[in-house]
Amino acid sequence: MKPQLFAIMALLLTTSNINAASISIADPSGPVSYHESTPDSNTIIYGIGVYETSIGRGFREHPIGTANIHIESQGSNQSVLVLSSYEPTNWNITGTGISSISSIYLFGYHDQSVTISNSSIDIFEFSYLGEGDYQGITYEWNTPEINTFENIIGDNIDVFAGTYHATNFTIQAVPVPPALLLFISGIVALFGITKKHCI
Repeated sequence: MKPQLFAIMALLLTTSNINAASISIADPSGPVSYHESTPDSNTIIYGIGVYETSIGRGFREHPIGTANIHIESQGSNQSVLVLSSYEPTNWNITGTGISSISSIYLFGYHDQSVTISNSSIDIFEFSYLGEGDYQGITYEWNTPEINTFENIIGDNIDVFAGTYHATNFTIQAVPVPPALLLFISGIVALFGITKKHCI
């Protein structure tokens, strides 16, 4: 492939609209509050909110629950996770997309924690019984707490999914920008025609 074609491909990758990935919840306890918008940069902000993640919690009992987040490949994009739970939660994060995560923000009333294989990720906790800096929690979009979270992280949340109780979430792979797909299909067609004429 000629150097000019590489240059065009690189330009398309950097100038095409970034498409955020969707967040799916495998086991929501009820209605899911969802929001998705087009990111304005190559850093995608994902938000996940619940009230609790523990199972069989009794009155005035606050056992630590586990929220499993599987993040698929985010391509060349970076990602930031904004995680919110009232009850104590350990956020267990796995998947090939871990390498894209630059920072994680934890919001809760009770203590919040993260289990993740990448120890270089910046983690910030805002919880009353954890770090003593309670900034609210939410599992619904378009609430004052969302505005508070965005002010703290200094950016808008691009994709959000929330429900009262859930334990399994997937941040899906970022789709290829349509402009790049069109370019690739054009290159394939061009090489097909060139090969045909060379025979």
